[in-house]
Amino acid sequence: TDEVEMYSLFGLLLLIGANQDRQQHARDLWSDEIGRPIYTATMSRNRFIQLLRFIRFDDRETRENRRQNDKFAPIRDIWTRFEKTLSSCYTPTANTTIDEMLSLFRGRCGFKVFMKDKPGKYGMLIRLIADAEQRYVIAAEPYTGKDGASKQDRGPTEVVKRLVSTIKGTGRNVTTDRYYTSVDLAETLWLDFKLTLVGTIQANRKHIPEKLKKTEDRELTLCLYSSKFRPPPVTLLSYCRKEKPKTLLLMLSTQHQDGEIVDNEKKKAVINMYYNANKG
Repeated sequence: TDEVEMYSLFGLLLLIGANQDRQQHARDLWSDEIGRPIYTATMSRNRFIQLLRFIRFDDRETRENRRQNDKFAPIRDIWTRFEKTLSSCYTPTANTTIDEMLSLFRGRCGFKVFMKDKPGKYGMLIRLIADAEQRYVIAAEPYTGKDGASKQDRGPTEVVKRLVSTIKGTGRNVTTDRYYTSVDLAETLWLDFKLTLVGTIQANRKHIPEKLKKTEDRELTLCLYSSKFRPPPVTLLSYCRKEKPKTLLLMLSTQHQDGEIVDNEKKKAVINMYYNANKG
C-alpha cells in the first residue's frame, strides 16, 4: 500500500460513519443496487476488507510486554494522538458535560463491560467530556479495568481531574451525574482547576446534612449554602418529587449561590433547570 491508499481508506471510514452505514455489511455498501457509488469509485470491496484485516497501529514485537500493564496497548499510541487533536481543533463553549458512552461490541475484548440499563448492554466503556451545546468531544478516556492502577487513580474524582485538564483555568462549568459528583470534587475543581461544578449527588456522600435527606414535613425545594467567607461557595439543593412514594433529588452547584425558583408549579430551582438543559 501507500500513503494515498491509506488516506482513501480513512476517508471511506469517515464517509461510512457520516452516512450511518457502519451497521451495514460490506457487500451491501458496494452493491450495484443499494450501495453508494463513491465507495465503489474509491477502491474495490475486497481491497477495503483486506486493508482492514491487516492494519495495525503499534509495534507488534513489543505489544505483549506493554499489554501486561495496559490492555489498551494495541491502539494506545494512536488514541493518545487523536485525543490531543480534539482540544486543538475546537474551543468549547462555557458549558461542558462529563458522562459515559458504551461503544457497542460483542466480540473478544479484555475490557468489555456489561451494563444492563444500556440498549446494547455489551461494549467498551468510554468516559468523556463534551461541549454541552455543540456535543463536541473535548477529551475521552477508555475504561480498561484495573490494569494494575491503584484504586485511587480509578476513582471518579481522578477520572474527572484527568478529563478536565484540557480546560483547566478557563472558568467553564462542568456538569456531572451522581456517580462523579461530590463536595470534595467541587472544592478541587474550584480551587485547583478554576472550574465550577453542577451535578446530581448521591445521598450517602460525605457532607450531606440529614435535613436534606428527609421526605416528610418539608418544602418541595430546600437549599443550604456554605459560608460565603470560605471558598468555594457550595450550594446543596434537595428537591422532593410529589409522586408517591416521594423521592428525593439531591444536587450540588458551585456556579449558583441561591435557590431561586423558576418553575412555580413544580417548585424547580434554577440549579435543577440548568442541569436538565446541559446534561441531556
